[in-house]
Amino acid sequence: MKKFLPSLYFILIVSIFYYPNWTVIDPKAQHWFHLSVINSIYIFYIIFFEKESILKVFESNIFKSILGFLLISCISATYAINYIESIVKITDIYVLTSSVLIVLYFSLYKKVNWNTLLYIILISLILDLTGSIYQIIQIVPYEEFSFKYSNAIKSIYGNKNIAAMVFMMKIPICLILLFRSNNIILRSIITLIITLAFYIILLLSSRTAFLAIIFSIVFVFCMLFLKRMILKQKIKSDLRQYSFFILPLIVAFIFFKFSINQSDEISIENRVSSIVINENDQSTSERFRFYSQAITYISSNPLLGCGIGNWKLLSIKYDSKTMYSYVVPYFAHNDFLEIFAETGFFGFLTYLLFFFFLFKEILKHTLLWLKSKGDFLSLFLMICLMYYIIDANLNFPLDRPTIQVPLLFLIAFVYSIKNYHVK
Repeated sequence: MKKFLPSLYFILIVSIFYYPNWTVIDPKAQHWFHLSVINSIYIFYIIFFEKESILKVFESNIFKSILGFLLISCISATYAINYIESIVKITDIYVLTSSVLIVLYFSLYKKVNWNTLLYIILISLILDLTGSIYQIIQIVPYEEFSFKYSNAIKSIYGNKNIAAMVFMMKIPICLILLFRSNNIILRSIITLIITLAFYIILLLSSRTAFLAIIFSIVFVFCMLFLKRMILKQKIKSDLRQYSFFILPLIVAFIFFKFSINQSDEISIENRVSSIVINENDQSTSERFRFYSQAITYISSNPLLGCGIGNWKLLSIKYDSKTMYSYVVPYFAHNDFLEIFAETGFFGFLTYLLFFFFLFKEILKHTLLWLKSKGDFLSLFLMICLMYYIIDANLNFPLDRPTIQVPLLFLIAFVYSIKNYHVK
């Protein structure tokens, strides 16, 4: 039973999204609450019933950075415009910090079973896709699917952007399970699920997801070029493994082209072009406006900020002249800029270091792969991190447990990887 408890933790933190939502409009508070209860129980268990010392986690740079971010956030609450909003946000950051603590503890002491984590992600992706498929079935028999229905197939998530990025972050992890399995039936099922996931992502029509796919493809081909042309290493097996990502995407794209009316706004060409040509696109222009407002405030208050969780109040002042129908910006739509505006340079630095140390750890394994001393899976871990960083620069994943939980799985894989893939 004791050996099963680490795996149970990951099962529990994924299952919180499938609980009844108590009829609330936005279930994120419920998710944070459930996560806090689970974390409290597990921290108590680790301190009093586990033999290994939890202090080892405090020695890791990634935990020092997230802990530093929590402490600076607490300090910023002392001079915040509204300290109640700060307390609400600090509780979320505390839950995330305690989650990282637990995940690192289980990972550093090798208490995490890789296959169990991979199957948890696979099952959760199947459940997510089932929700989207059910919602599609409610539409297609009665009306042709079009762009106006994109947000209606978001499965259990708050909106289509969140749903698309959750699917995106789970796909590379499912591919790792595919490569670790020799069962042809399982590999075929995973390939089918990934193809379906890409098709749903295309239907969701999230430009963040499209941008993430484009960047990841360019990144992988650049890495393959570097390995083959510069380092003179063989890449045949790498191309074969990467084909399990590209081919499902191509199949999904072809099926999308033939099954959906391409004259509608939902066409990929229209969605991608709207990223570049954005004069008439309200969503894109709003994001640029929010970014410039945050940068303007940061330039005048670089050290302290307005207090954690308080940008939603200060943004009213900056957006008052362009605000339509009293719709408050609420978020800067960029976690890094928002944190800089709220906690100042030092809060921004500690949060940035959190991702730097995670990136650095993945980079170690990627460099081994470049020298043909490691497996291709390190690139899938890098892609997963890339998806999160892109989302953090365009949306606000720090506010959403639905995005934080896949990130916790990524941390578990990275810090328990060590000798899993070294040849």
